[in-house]
This record gives sequence, structure tokens and C-alpha cells, in this order.
Amino acid sequence: MSPELDSTAAVLSLTVVRDGIGIRLAADGEVDMSTADNLRDCLDELLDQKPDKLTVDLAGVTFLDSSGIATLVHAYNRAIKQDAGLNVVNCQRNVRRVLELTGLLSVMSDGT
Repeated sequence: MSPELDSTAAVLSLTVVRDGIGIRLAADGEVDMSTADNLRDCLDELLDQKPDKLTVDLAGVTFLDSSGIATLVHAYNRAIKQDAGLNVVNCQRNVRRVLELTGLLSVMSDGT
């Protein structure tokens, strides 16, 4: 008997681009308790590479819950300890609002 797939499960795609300035991680999909661990693992792997700057592009993220917020805070704190920059950019309206309400957008954004 094969396990049933939950058709309502969130999907998150992560794409890494390296350039002369740093590393850019583009996320596409939903960041919730079922996908936040994947995002956290990817951010940890990228921070292990000791970049000067890590940009998290959320243009494709349609939903962000508290586990996603915790993941971003974890990565931000780790980047600060490494003396690296971490910026969150290109948030859709609903994701931007969540980050604004928590006060994180002003901390994790460089205005882009």
C-alpha cells in the first residue's frame, strides 16, 4: 500500500545565485511549518560558506507563517554573528505586511 500524498501540502522552491557581491537565494511558494526546515537548511548551508552578503528574495513567496519568520530570524542572527549582511527583498504585499507587523522588515531590509 502506498502512502497518500497530501495535495494541500505547501511547496517551496529554492534557487541559489552567486555573483560578485554575495549570494542570492530566491524562494518561490509557501513558507510554513512543512517547508520552513528546507529553507532553514538552505540558509544554514549558504551561511556556512561565509558570504559577505546573503540576499533572500521573497518575490515568489505567497505565504509566510511564524515558522518562516523564526527561520528568517535564525538566519539573520547567525549572519550578524558572522559579520555578514542578510537582506530580505521583493516581498509580496501579504508577506511584507507580516514582516512589517513583526518589525523585521526594517531590520532585514536595506531598502530594496
